[in-house]
Order: sequence, then C-alpha cells, then structure tokens
Amino acid sequence: MRTNGIWRAHGAVLNVPPIGIMQVLHGGQAAGYAAQLAIGIQANRILARKCEGDIWNSWYEIRTTANTTVDSNGFVKAASPILRLFADGFIEEPVQQTEAEVTRTTTGTYRIANTVGLAATGWQIEVPRDHNGNILCHVETAWDGDDLTVSAS
Repeated sequence: MRTNGIWRAHGAVLNVPPIGIMQVLHGGQAAGYAAQLAIGIQANRILARKCEGDIWNSWYEIRTTANTTVDSNGFVKAASPILRLFADGFIEEPVQQTEAEVTRTTTGTYRIANTVGLAATGWQIEVPRDHNGNILCHVETAWDGDDLTVSAS
C-alpha cells in the first residue's frame, strides 16, 4: 500500500493480529517513510505501525477504554471481559457484556454463574488498597461446578 488514503482491509492482508475487517489510514511514504493506523470494524481494537527506510515496524495496539480498565486503585490494566463486583451484589461490565449472573449468598459471599472463569494469565482479582498500598480486604475464590464463589472479608 503506497497510496495515501483510507482503505478497507482484512487482517490477513496486512499481517496484523486477527482483528478481522478494518479501516486502514495510510499516510506518508516520502522516501520510504509512512505510518498506518488500523481500526477494527469487527473488533474494538486499534493498531498502528510505521515504515522507516522501506522497513515496516511491527504492529502495536493502542490502549483505549475498549481494551483496558482502571482498577479500584487507579491503575490502568489490560482488559478482557471484566466484572466489577460491588458489596450489594451489583456488577458492572465496563469492557464487554458477558451475561454473567451474580447472586449474593451471604454478606461478603457471591456466586457468579455464566462466565468462562478467571484469566489464565495476568491479573485475576484486584482488591482495594489504602494510600500506603495495604490491602483492605481478603478475597478467596472457589469453584462449584461451573459457578465461581467469591468471598471477601
């Protein structure tokens, strides 16, 4: 792609991670220099890369509210489906709807159904901390069949 403009493409054509069909903004190419921004149509992802001396760099993903969240301590975290569980059993799904069902069984104990479980890598549970970094509560998890039980004390 050497013509400036906005192009519709599929991830396999541009050697990008599998985000399906996307719009690609291409600009530059003066003496082998250019930049591309790929915005997913089928997935909420945005990727970018640049070309220097006719050599393309690897694609990198731009962090947005579609792929990150801010945890209870104010830190930005990479996100897959996320459930924010509140003391009254209310849940918030800031990134992607999961259709999870939460039941408050007793004070501090919740049963979560219709989920695929906790992340296999990265962070799983983030608990509130005070301004000195001390953990404000203890959280335990256990599986009962397909349901996850979360207990906070």
